[in-house]
Amino acid sequence: MNTQSSYPPILLLPGELRNQIYREYLFAGTEDGYVYDFEAGKLRTANNQPIELNLMYTCKLIAREMQGLALCLHTVTFSTLYSTNLRTRAARWAYFVSRFGRNVNWRTVGQLVAPEVIREVAGARSFVHAISQYHQAEDYLSFDWDGWDQVPSVQRSLQAQLIAKAVTEPACRTDISAPPKVENFEYLWDEVELRGGLAAFLDVIREPWSIPTEDELDTIGARLPTRKQKAPAALRNMWQDHPGRFRFSAAAAAIHFLSSLPAATRKYMRTIRLCEDRVSVAHPECHIRGLVPYCLENPALRIERRADLWNNLFQTNAWGQVSGQFHDPFESGDPFEFGLIRWSDIAEDDALPADHATRPVALWMAEASHPEIPDSISLVLDGDPTPERSAEVFHEAIQRDAAWQIAKERRFNDPENAFLMRMRTAEACWHAVRFPQLLANINKPTSRIKCNFDPGQPWCEDQITEVIRTNKIAEDNLEPSSYDGRVPDLVTAWEWRRGLRFATASPLPSFWSLVEENMDPGYEERKWLPPWEVGR
Repeated sequence: MNTQSSYPPILLLPGELRNQIYREYLFAGTEDGYVYDFEAGKLRTANNQPIELNLMYTCKLIAREMQGLALCLHTVTFSTLYSTNLRTRAARWAYFVSRFGRNVNWRTVGQLVAPEVIREVAGARSFVHAISQYHQAEDYLSFDWDGWDQVPSVQRSLQAQLIAKAVTEPACRTDISAPPKVENFEYLWDEVELRGGLAAFLDVIREPWSIPTEDELDTIGARLPTRKQKAPAALRNMWQDHPGRFRFSAAAAAIHFLSSLPAATRKYMRTIRLCEDRVSVAHPECHIRGLVPYCLENPALRIERRADLWNNLFQTNAWGQVSGQFHDPFESGDPFEFGLIRWSDIAEDDALPADHATRPVALWMAEASHPEIPDSISLVLDGDPTPERSAEVFHEAIQRDAAWQIAKERRFNDPENAFLMRMRTAEACWHAVRFPQLLANINKPTSRIKCNFDPGQPWCEDQITEVIRTNKIAEDNLEPSSYDGRVPDLVTAWEWRRGLRFATASPLPSFWSLVEENMDPGYEERKWLPPWEVGR
């Protein structure tokens, strides 16, 4: 029978003092919190040492008193994931997600899914129904771009819901009498059982923040039909020699870790920091959505997502990741360019082109501010280590583009045509949901989006009016039937003013050098080819 004298001496102290000792013990050497070691599946100290918890194992009473305290006290930091083994998995996953974007669009959905099913899932007055009706009535439009009335991730989610209907509902069509003539549309409509191919895409698009295993990737690859007979095996192996450094997002890493914990352990977590310090794959701007269930489960949890501008967002266009689109080695062209588009634009002047800056920033802001994202999740646009140069990009390019979006929305505001205008100008002049308003509110107490530099001020009414007047975006007496004729004028004027470029500032290396950090040394001497092209 235990007596008081048999207890560890610490248990003889008052409870308040014991709690203070526990806290000091847990903070010793861990002042910077914990970091996630993906390969080990464990948390470590910030200097990559094992976490010391021996005091907890002294006796059951101490273990009970200290239960969950370490997670309560420490910030857990997740960074983008990269290793020799993970890079091939990330590349394969990026390719499959890209295949969804290339092969599944609103015209595809409109052809496969009956109108009554679209109305059931999305609503008769939704943008989805409007798009499907437009595509059924008009010629194919090559762009299916970013969120006319919804953020892109919501569009993709609705597409997935409708595809699920197409796979299972007898009312949905399973063949297409006149398949679209789109380059690299890899379904062979007359040879491939359509429903099986579509079902494979559901594995990809439902949770783009997944970190799939090799076996899971094999299963997806085997279900995606292609023109190349050697493709199934090649899809597994062709990334091994690719010089690109493909990464999973920090948000994906956090989701992977949290899903591995029992709910009884997750409830102790209080603060998570996501360091999105490098370009990552599979629409990383929306990966925060995968953390929403954990915030609802644990209302005390707070998540700060920090997006590095110079090492991440400003490079996404160079990697073709602004819309999740990688160049495809199945199509013609230089296969080395797979995943590395527009390099010539950067290499020419060794600077950030202005038209590479705004779209990724707008997408990240739009996704972070979606109503489904709780206030416990915030986004920080990180302009370090050169906040002055980051401010310059915002002042001269991003604030300007927000003003152009306001001008576009204001002048093409006829209710019957505004939707069509957005769709026709979405690719060339991009349109991000509520972006001007989000930018105007950045750093305000009510905003979930912050930055650590001066983002500048929105353009005033006189400046916006001048944009409309000098570029003849629309005349006051313009009839809605003439909108289509004005769209090319808008696009031309917008593109003509895109010549700004921004060099990096010390201590950062040149912008080209930053991009090259995502490639293996000696990449210039290597000519990467898909396996079926080797030896030709």
